[in-house]
Amino acid sequence: IKDEFTQVQDLGVQELRYSLVPEVGAFNPAASVKKACQVNQKPIVIYETFHKGALPLRDSYASVSNDEIVLSALKPSENGGKIVLRLYEISGKENQAEVALAHWKDAKISLHFKPFELKTVCVNADGTYCETDLLENDFL
Repeated sequence: IKDEFTQVQDLGVQELRYSLVPEVGAFNPAASVKKACQVNQKPIVIYETFHKGALPLRDSYASVSNDEIVLSALKPSENGGKIVLRLYEISGKENQAEVALAHWKDAKISLHFKPFELKTVCVNADGTYCETDLLENDFL
């Protein structure tokens, strides 16, 4: 189908990265998604020198108890004072997960997911939380 963008599509150098990963045993969607993230989302390295401070050398902002739930975003809320988490289910079945936020009032969030469900969760400064929509309009 030709349109006004047909003349400018795919101009210039195109770069493609792919990975062939053999599966051993039953298909594991969580392992496939994890490998895809490792290939496509390289870590950002920030060099720093040694200095005095209270933080440990290694730490985590968030952890998810279930490998079939992916935490795809952790960001400040649009209206401030809260953080927003975006998570989704990848196995195609109902799932439960607990999200631990060690540096946000040690908040622990228990969530239930339907197959392939996407959730946006808004966490208040006191550690309480509610599910919200993609535009971060609070609702319970």
